[in-house]
Amino acid sequence: MRPLTLTMTAFGPYANKQVIDFTKLQSKNLFLISGATGSGKTTIFDAICFALYGESSGSARTAESLRSHFASAHTLTTVSLLFELNNVQYLVERIPKQLKPKSRGEGFTEQSVQANLTVIKNDENKVYTGSTTVTKKLQSIIGLNAEQFKQIMMIPQGEFRKLLVSDSKEREKVLQKLFDSKVYNRIQFKLELQAKDIYASVKEKTIRRQEALKNIDYGDNYVLKELIESFEKVSFIVELTNKVISQDNIILKELKNNINTQNNYLKQLENEKREAIENNNKLLKKQQLMSSVMQQQQQQNNYNQLQVKAEKAEKAYRLIAQENNLLIQTKELNEQREKLSILNQQLDTVKSNYQVACSRYEKEQSCKAVEFRKSIYADILSLESLVEKVTNLASFEQEKEKTEDKITSLNQQIMITEAKITNTKQQKEKTLKELDICKQSTIQLEQNKNEQLKNTNLLSLVTKTLAFKNDFRNYKSKEQEFINKVKLTQNILTDKVNFVKQQKINFLLNQAAVLAKQLKQGDKCPVCGSEKHPHLAQFSAEVVSEQELTELEKELEVFTKIAHKETEELAQIKGQLLQKQQQYNSAFEELKNSLTMNILTDIKEAFKIKQDLESKQSILKSTEKKLILIVNNTNSLNSKNNELSNRLIVDEKKLKRLNQELLSNSNILAKLKSTIENIYQDLPPNVRDLASLNNKLKHKQQQYKQCEINLELANNAYFKLNKELALVSSQIEQLNTVISGKTANLQELKQDFALQITKHGFLSESEYQQSKLTEQQIAHIKQQVTDYFNELYSLQEQLKDINKQTNNIVEANITDLDQQILTQDKKLQELREKTSQLNHKINNNSKALKQINEITEQIQQQEQRYELIGHLAKIANGKSNEVAKITFERYVLAAFLEDILQAANLRLQKMTSGRYQLARTEEIDRKNKQSGLELEVFDNYTGLTRHVKTLSGGESFKASLSMALGLSDVVQAYAGGIKLDTMFVDEGFGTLDPESLDNAINCLIDLQNSGRLVGIISHVPELKERISARLEVTANNTGSSAKFIVF
Repeated sequence: MRPLTLTMTAFGPYANKQVIDFTKLQSKNLFLISGATGSGKTTIFDAICFALYGESSGSARTAESLRSHFASAHTLTTVSLLFELNNVQYLVERIPKQLKPKSRGEGFTEQSVQANLTVIKNDENKVYTGSTTVTKKLQSIIGLNAEQFKQIMMIPQGEFRKLLVSDSKEREKVLQKLFDSKVYNRIQFKLELQAKDIYASVKEKTIRRQEALKNIDYGDNYVLKELIESFEKVSFIVELTNKVISQDNIILKELKNNINTQNNYLKQLENEKREAIENNNKLLKKQQLMSSVMQQQQQQNNYNQLQVKAEKAEKAYRLIAQENNLLIQTKELNEQREKLSILNQQLDTVKSNYQVACSRYEKEQSCKAVEFRKSIYADILSLESLVEKVTNLASFEQEKEKTEDKITSLNQQIMITEAKITNTKQQKEKTLKELDICKQSTIQLEQNKNEQLKNTNLLSLVTKTLAFKNDFRNYKSKEQEFINKVKLTQNILTDKVNFVKQQKINFLLNQAAVLAKQLKQGDKCPVCGSEKHPHLAQFSAEVVSEQELTELEKELEVFTKIAHKETEELAQIKGQLLQKQQQYNSAFEELKNSLTMNILTDIKEAFKIKQDLESKQSILKSTEKKLILIVNNTNSLNSKNNELSNRLIVDEKKLKRLNQELLSNSNILAKLKSTIENIYQDLPPNVRDLASLNNKLKHKQQQYKQCEINLELANNAYFKLNKELALVSSQIEQLNTVISGKTANLQELKQDFALQITKHGFLSESEYQQSKLTEQQIAHIKQQVTDYFNELYSLQEQLKDINKQTNNIVEANITDLDQQILTQDKKLQELREKTSQLNHKINNNSKALKQINEITEQIQQQEQRYELIGHLAKIANGKSNEVAKITFERYVLAAFLEDILQAANLRLQKMTSGRYQLARTEEIDRKNKQSGLELEVFDNYTGLTRHVKTLSGGESFKASLSMALGLSDVVQAYAGGIKLDTMFVDEGFGTLDPESLDNAINCLIDLQNSGRLVGIISHVPELKERISARLEVTANNTGSSAKFIVF
């Protein structure tokens, strides 16, 4: 991540818009930020951090508190940052929550938080909006959250020492955030939770087993009782319970055999009782039958009388039909006589009404009534002849009003249409002017594109030349490094060659000394053969063995190969350097030839040319956007022009049509006025409106209608009553004839019915009436008689049969048998209860044993699992007595810390000239699982270690800076894909002596050479002399401003 431009408005001490263009640094990756205290140096870091994450770089400053107090109330606080990562540019813009003046009225309203992120890739822009969305997207792009960003890329004032001097617990929190170690904590928690669950499960199963043990029925086995109550020796309890179950099964078998024997005896007693009861029932039945027969014989006379009554009722039943016919004829004769009486009354009424109707009929047929009806009818005809004229008059007046309204509406439409035509002509004129501007802009846009293409090619050439120059410089620096390295290796090689030669000489001298020590005067020397030995060889001060000499020669051979390899690598680098120089020279010449207006004499001028070209390119792109907006409007303007032309044609046609309609309606109105005047002259004054005429006509019509109704009613009544009088007289005559015939017939029927009564054996009609019964009653009596004689016969037969069955039978004593059965049943019940209890005991104990065995097996399995999981949980959570009491998460964080310290010590040794080395305290407090992340420093001057808090201010700064740089390296290594091209350091250099300052700056220069952009805030004067690029921040009473100064 490398910042390109930072823009702040009303942010911190910057009242107005402040643009910081980091591209002005060109290839200078190390720059100083200088300025007075409080001028706004740290605010630059705050702005970068706020743009990326919506929060400031320091823990003491909130995003809302960063609004400038110098800014106008109408100026919104905004921050935007353009940065580059992996050849893709990103533009992030943020507005914090703040108060702003209301657009209407007085007072302030709250401006909500806003954020936009634009991804610029291959000329295609993708936009993300919303504070949370933008922050999450930036975290995924950069690969760091806000805390990691502050610790690695931006080391704020007073906060970069936290990782060094904080205690183990605080350091753990920092490392947790940096390496997101929650997963290891979750492993700890999950192991502990699993261990607790297993332990709880074993405990719960043990309680369940104890409950199952309590369920065992030990009977009179007191040894088993004591074992169960103690819950100990579960296996022995199981063994004893099995023996109890076996013994109970033997007893149960004996009880079942005894129950079968007693049950058979009980069945024998029950059979005897059943036979005795049957015999006693037969004797009882015999007594009951004898009694029933006697009762039935006593009722025989009554049933004989019932039989005679039924026979008489049957004879009377045969005469009922004839009697019914006589009654019907009598009833009909009475009805006819009653009807005749009604008709006589009706005849009197009709005669009276007929006289009234005759009088009314004569009145309506008189000459006076006829003349009155003709007069009314003539009035009706006269009024009806006026209806059409009055109706036409109303219609013409309505038509006149409509025509007048239409003329008014047409006048208004004509005015509106004329105004629209005028407006359309003005718009068309304006549109034609805009189309002329679009044509000119199209030509300018083509020229702009050609200029941009030319400028882009030239800018690409400048960039390529500068890149080749930068590569050339890097390889030149690399060549010098290898030259120094080869020189150092050659010097070491020369020393090693001389040392091996000397050691070889010492070895040979010592070998000669060994020979000399064995020589005696007179003995021949094995080397020269002399018998005299005036100067015997002496042992050298350093004794070298043949093996040591061989190892030294091998080591010299390996180092010679290394020196030869480094020489070859240096030759390769020289060749690459020559190639890079040729590429640069070729690009430089091509650039010089391409610059017709600019004479390029030195590569430094290329930076100025690049800036000019980039500025020009920016202006051209801005102009292009404006021209595109204008040109893109051409189609819409043409469409608008065509639309206006069509609209003008339509409106002009409409105006012509409206004028024609106005003339036509004016002529119609004149004709209507003339027609209405003529009608008024033909009508009487009192019937000129249709309502008055209709009322008069309606009154006459109702009068005439009433006359017609009266006439019709008189005629109808007269003729109707005349017919009704004749009809009633005829009906009376007919009815008299019918009554005479029915009277004679009825007399004959009565004489015949009296004769039939006598024939059927009845002495009188009253006897007949007494003997009458219904068919159902007769059937019921006959059935009673039949049932009685049948039942009497049946009882007599049953008595004969039971007498045969009870010969030689004596009544038995059932009570004695019941007592014997009760005693036997009670005895059998006791045996069954004992069997049931014993069976329940066996089943209960068997079930309890099965449950105990199953639970015991489960407990054993869980205990085996707990042995592993519990052990791991204790170790992971720092509770084990077997190993160091440190949690799993801390163990992993300690490994990360070791890597950070290893990377930090590379810088710290260089800054402190090899004196100090950071290390993690190896001693773990066995009583504190929060230990394991303590830091100490090893002092090579004293050979002792001490706590990091004992370091001086300058030493602490160097150690903190080393830690920050080491942390950056480690995070990059572990978080694959993260590219950290930038680092900012706020203060701390003032605590260093000149030598330490040089060492620290050299470390930062090494970062610069690796391509990383390093910004330093400091008041140290020496830094201004050592660093050629700086950002000057100046403050006054209207706010602060900043600008780059590059030498």
